[in-house]
Amino acid sequence: MSVRYRKKGSGNYRKKSSGTKPDYPIGEPRFPSNPFPWPGPDDLPDFPDLSLRVFLVVRAAGQDEGTRPVASLGGGSPDIVIEGPTTTLFTLTNIAHLVPEPGSDQAIAARIWNFGDDDAVTARIRFWEVRTLQGSEPEPELIGTAYRGIPHRSSIVVQCPEVWTPTNPSRVSVMVDVSDTVNDPITTPFDPFSDRHVAQKIIVSA
Repeated sequence: MSVRYRKKGSGNYRKKSSGTKPDYPIGEPRFPSNPFPWPGPDDLPDFPDLSLRVFLVVRAAGQDEGTRPVASLGGGSPDIVIEGPTTTLFTLTNIAHLVPEPGSDQAIAARIWNFGDDDAVTARIRFWEVRTLQGSEPEPELIGTAYRGIPHRSSIVVQCPEVWTPTNPSRVSVMVDVSDTVNDPITTPFDPFSDRHVAQKIIVSA
């Protein structure tokens, strides 16, 4: 799968530095409440028949155990949250959608899972804006990158260290990927249908 990268500054958003702190813990003003109240410790999945080391997942749907490929992404990953001012966009078929307001600062957070039996010591989490026009390959542009340790049989919430400021929310999605380069690398970049390390939140496609 070929992917065409846009040069920095040629995309549909502008990045703002979030300051010297690498990210914002839950409770900071950008996310005054936990965007992911679920799951609690008792909600973590149990796979007694799997002998895994590091097994990283960004879910495509609510009941997602990391099996790929998937036939449909539905409305997008439940593990990606975008918070900020919204506006109404009407599609070509005159359907109204609430979308991020162009020019506004949007905060992004993602829940990252490790279903494996070993900790992911330094996992890389990347946040992307991805635009797709009909008949063309995805055009990803990096928003921000974070590095975290992810305990085994657990999950953590990671916030993008940069705000996303979209200029045109049409035909755009936010993708998040996670990788442990040594123990559990990405296999198919920008393909949430085929790779459990990649998930997307569709904004609108019209």
